[in-house]
Amino acid sequence: MIDNLSVTVSGIRLAVRRILVNSDVVAPWLVFLHEGLGSIDQWRDFPLKLAMATGSNALIYDRQGHGKSDGFTAPRPVDYHRREAALLANMLTALDVARCIPFGHSDGGTMALLFAAREPNTTAALVIEAAHVSAEDVTRHGIEAARAQFDAGPLREGLHAYHGDKVDAMFAAWADTWLSPSFVAWSITEEIRDVACPTLIIQGEEDHYATPGHVEVIASNLGGLAETWLIPEVGHSPHREAEADVLDRVARFIAATETSP
Repeated sequence: MIDNLSVTVSGIRLAVRRILVNSDVVAPWLVFLHEGLGSIDQWRDFPLKLAMATGSNALIYDRQGHGKSDGFTAPRPVDYHRREAALLANMLTALDVARCIPFGHSDGGTMALLFAAREPNTTAALVIEAAHVSAEDVTRHGIEAARAQFDAGPLREGLHAYHGDKVDAMFAAWADTWLSPSFVAWSITEEIRDVACPTLIIQGEEDHYATPGHVEVIASNLGGLAETWLIPEVGHSPHREAEADVLDRVARFIAATETSP
């Protein structure tokens, strides 16, 4: 069963989609955290396919400023990843989700890392895809290129279909933060040492927002067991560009974590 609802957390109304495939109320839920320009609908049917492959219930939600959730009411702070991780914890409490396996893409992967670090008792395992723990030069160059595409029109038109009148504020919140001089020194490498759960780190070799070495930077700073997967000839969105392979690998990783002592 799939249903759409909204939940208000810290005064912010968030749009949520639930995928119910498992009646076990204590089994961990998959929780999908979208990229910096993403939304529920931009995941397409990947969450449903992974839920079916793993037998796990799933939650997908629009972060504030995205999709059908409330828009921004103030400028977004530089430490917005930490704020979003705290908001996720409160949302899961409101929805009675006691244990979860976050699947975070890009910006969502960064938030998933911070969530796992601050909520070890809630996080059964972690899957991150194209996540960032610092701002590399290639990251800024990729965002500058995205801004040029947005200003030219086609990218804005495509995103407008998902975000409506919030599209300009959403894009500015993402691009302006990452390109801000105050963001150059941003890093969460110290904080993710508190991530104790098994973690699968996925990145495409052709990712235009991160170097291949970023995968090892993340793995070497985690406090728990880390499994890395750098995928040849794949860019920033492995779950779309290599869907079948990602579904298989993630399902096997989750199954292994469930059977490990």
